[in-house]
Amino acid sequence: VENVNKQIAPELVGMYAEDQSKIDQVMLELDGTKSKEKLGANAILGVSMAAADAAAKNAGLSLYSYLGGVGSTRLPVPMMNILNGGEHADNSVDIQEFMIMPIGLPNFREALRCGSEIFQALKKILLAKNYSTGVGDEGGFAPNLGSNQEACDLILEAVEKAGYKAGKEIFLALDSAASSFFKQVQIVGDDLFVTNTEFVKRGIKESSANAVLIKLNQIGTVSETVATIEMCRKAGWNYVISHRSGETEDTFMADFAVAMGGGQIKTGSACRSERIAKYNRLLEIEAELGGLAIYG
Repeated sequence: VENVNKQIAPELVGMYAEDQSKIDQVMLELDGTKSKEKLGANAILGVSMAAADAAAKNAGLSLYSYLGGVGSTRLPVPMMNILNGGEHADNSVDIQEFMIMPIGLPNFREALRCGSEIFQALKKILLAKNYSTGVGDEGGFAPNLGSNQEACDLILEAVEKAGYKAGKEIFLALDSAASSFFKQVQIVGDDLFVTNTEFVKRGIKESSANAVLIKLNQIGTVSETVATIEMCRKAGWNYVISHRSGETEDTFMADFAVAMGGGQIKTGSACRSERIAKYNRLLEIEAELGGLAIYG
């Protein structure tokens, strides 16, 4: 906060909020380090996002429409993390995130309803088996299970109990730190790329993955994040707009996901206010778009 008020503000006051690239560049030059270690990526990003938000309000537009243009009508499929393990939970499960993706639903509203119902069905199943229903960093349940396979089986049981069909309406996704799978699987690079164009460029050249996890506060400005996404688009790679484990109730990334049109978002479980805030904002956006809204 001190860096924002005492170092960044004097340089930016008087500039137009619409000059996003110029604002971001001024802050990058003011910091002067490759990894933003002088001012801090959080300080720089906070100002960068605030500028975009202010420009959108000044134009009388929703943030997603301002950032992405009038063609921003694609709502993302949520990667809903409903079972936690690994570094995100204090339990015996190795894989970090077991997620459901309600791909086969007609719109975001019904997809979120579906995810919430499966989440609640899973809770009842865990209680019946005397498993813990405490949640991990991203809101997913974090019980001690016998194996990673059991985690998948429990989720499939919850899908059926909630009245949905796995493989048709609901698909499973894992954040497992795996390096390679069958070529038709979406392999999302996270720490390999850290939303940095230099690393993504090398990854594309070496075919290290076929998608990138996009985290605004991993790279530190809106402009740099958009540049990374543009690189993914040109390479034909997918990109997933993502939260961090330590989140706030800020909803910028929900608008950003629609603006960028990638069709995927990873923002945690149907639990904890900092996760629900993003889902609620996406519900608002879908309602605002009405018949123009495209899901997935």
